[in-house]
Amino acid sequence: MLLVGDLNDTKISCSLIQASVFGLGSGAQPRASLMVDRTFLKQHAASMAEMEMLFEENPGLFGHILDRKTTETDGAGVGHKSDEKSATGPDDEPLIVEQNDQPDGGAKGWIYFHITSRVHFQRRIFEREEVKEMLRKHCLHYARVCEVALLNYCFMDNHFHLNVAVRVEALACFNASKFVGCIKQQFTNEYKIWFNGPYRREKRHRPKELGNGTLWEGRPHIERIEDDAQFAACTLYIEANRLRACSGAQLDALEEPPMLRTHDDEEARLQPCYEELLERVQSYRYQSARWYIGGCQGEEPALTDGTDGNWASEQELELWWEVPVRDLPKGWRKVWFKERPGILKPTLAHARSYMENPFIARLGSTPQARGRTFARLLMSTCWHGRNRRVCDDDEGNEPGVVDF
Repeated sequence: MLLVGDLNDTKISCSLIQASVFGLGSGAQPRASLMVDRTFLKQHAASMAEMEMLFEENPGLFGHILDRKTTETDGAGVGHKSDEKSATGPDDEPLIVEQNDQPDGGAKGWIYFHITSRVHFQRRIFEREEVKEMLRKHCLHYARVCEVALLNYCFMDNHFHLNVAVRVEALACFNASKFVGCIKQQFTNEYKIWFNGPYRREKRHRPKELGNGTLWEGRPHIERIEDDAQFAACTLYIEANRLRACSGAQLDALEEPPMLRTHDDEEARLQPCYEELLERVQSYRYQSARWYIGGCQGEEPALTDGTDGNWASEQELELWWEVPVRDLPKGWRKVWFKERPGILKPTLAHARSYMENPFIARLGSTPQARGRTFARLLMSTCWHGRNRRVCDDDEGNEPGVVDF
């Protein structure tokens, strides 16, 4: 795929990606377990155990999840492990197709993935807001290019989490590893220009320029979500990740679990200690939790259902395709998509389209009620995981530079 674009007024000539992310001949998506290391699996199993305790404490909300005998997909639309049949993709890699998942355009027509990618040497390159904005911009761009729904995200200082959904009929030509690879490659290009230019100029000691080495730690960790319990656990894990990593003293001081919404006290407030934690979640701009807690009101900078891309018309494409990148209107980006050229333009706020998160949708009858319940579930996640906090390694003081 050939991609050229205008990155925040920084001109990138072009980059050649060897294989298409979402086009003919891209290859089948291998099973997620082949792309996850043992440490990731261990952490995932621990978080699932915490979620089981949370589910059992709230049978009114999670009674359907606790019933392990259910063999059909319910309202969440997440496929179960039963009734699987194997297929073979173009690259002779196994592709699992769920019989219960029908591409009917509803929730049952989606397959979900939890994606995590870390920075090499645990460097805190995402500490500054302008760097987080770079990453968020590329996540939104490639979600639209590949027509992938982005449901949850959280940007930490040295890694990021995504929860994406792919339509069942498009799964055969979707490769999650290449999708994340495009995001990381374009972010790396822009980050190096920013680091070697504006960032170095504002520092007195002038740190060394970034070379041509890798910025990322190996392949991304990709876990396919198999059932409703995993989907609920994944959503809560992603959204509570930063809070559990950055609020250690407050979590250690917790003495009682938070109150959850019931039918009798829907308007009940959290305890003061949890209100402070919730304010920290809502004040952080680079995760999707604040949007869900607010009842999904207003515009969210990164979330999309993948269908709201503003593509140039045939006349615009004919007029602008041969124009150099530096002369394109601001925000226009050229892509080679599905064996044909295209130009993706910025999407206006009123044209934004979001996919309904199936887990959030079952938490209440109104957006406000769902937001309140989700906030309490996040606090319960912190309570159950307070003895197993997410801790980042010690890094240097400069973004992208490790002190030895």
